[in-house]
Amino acid sequence: MKKDSHKLLLMNNFIESFRWSLVSPFMPLFYYSLAGSFILLNMVQYSSAFISSIFAIIWARLSDSYGRRKPFIIMAYTAGIVTTYLTAHVGNIYQLFLIRLAGSVVGSAGGSTFSALLAKKFREKRGSVLGSYKTLGIAGSFAGNMLSGYVYERYGIRTALELISFTTVVPLLIVLAIDEEPEERKSFRIKDIFIPPKMPPVFKKYFLLHLYLMSIGTITGSIHAVYFTEYLNGSPSLWALVVSITVLLSGTSAIYGVLADKYGAKFNILYATIGWTLLNIGYMLSNDPLTFAIVYVVPIGAAYWVAYEKALFDASDYTDRATFFSFLGIISSIYSLALGTIGGFIADMYEPRTLFLLSAIISALGSILAWKYIPSDSKPRTVSS
Repeated sequence: MKKDSHKLLLMNNFIESFRWSLVSPFMPLFYYSLAGSFILLNMVQYSSAFISSIFAIIWARLSDSYGRRKPFIIMAYTAGIVTTYLTAHVGNIYQLFLIRLAGSVVGSAGGSTFSALLAKKFREKRGSVLGSYKTLGIAGSFAGNMLSGYVYERYGIRTALELISFTTVVPLLIVLAIDEEPEERKSFRIKDIFIPPKMPPVFKKYFLLHLYLMSIGTITGSIHAVYFTEYLNGSPSLWALVVSITVLLSGTSAIYGVLADKYGAKFNILYATIGWTLLNIGYMLSNDPLTFAIVYVVPIGAAYWVAYEKALFDASDYTDRATFFSFLGIISSIYSLALGTIGGFIADMYEPRTLFLLSAIISALGSILAWKYIPSDSKPRTVSS
């Protein structure tokens, strides 16, 4: 039954990645067309993420006290059907904000609880298993991205979102079929909801570095797609192809997972930070769609995320899983809201290219921090409050 659950989770990741990749390359363009500015766009995106993280803590505490994850994941999928359909018919950025806000309240029930379910099911050889999990997700994303340009130009983003809404029933049924062994129930008290969970000391260094490195993606936000199409005059179909190739080349997740198991997360993180430095310099120097595309497709991010998630899942073995994930989420969302707003302001006041320079500097400093503070052994052994 354990192996069947593994297969169902792997299959679910492929399907979910395929569905959302039909629209993800062009969602930034859709949102930007409603917002009209980077700062408003980022504020709407990151503020709803902040609200989501707040409620995620409540759902996580309930999940840990109940000892099960599936009911909360099913609730989130059900909410996703409604909010995605409403997003397809949104008329302005303020309507989008209200829909995302409502979706954040209920949809947040699935984030940390799904991560907790994965961490529980993928206990053995996590680096390798997560690499395979991500590789299947990449395969689904590649297939979806390859079709996204045709879907966008032939049917439009709104029709595609309706399709995403209707097909959410598929992952919902898959989760229903997953076997979940109940965990020990724990007491639930309202006053304990926002008390931080225990965290392995070693992981604290990883998380602090992770927050710092989040700056790279947060300040640029949705800029890559808009920059490629609006500033470099790249076509939507070409952007879809670029994203597809990027996803395909990030299939190195499986290799990076093996490296993380063998050499530790530090090796992957150093590789990623050095690579991000070079990539952002390349973005900054690109003056045409082709040059930008050649730089954009270089696979770097997979090395970091496999390593970080391995350390994250290892740390969750020593604490209340869902609560642990949700607390990290709220800290990240507060950080993202602040940096995303600043990044949008800079992009509107100057130009997106300025953010690429800033990201390159952040990445370069990140490699120094990783070398100095991240231990070679990523497996936490003790727990502190």
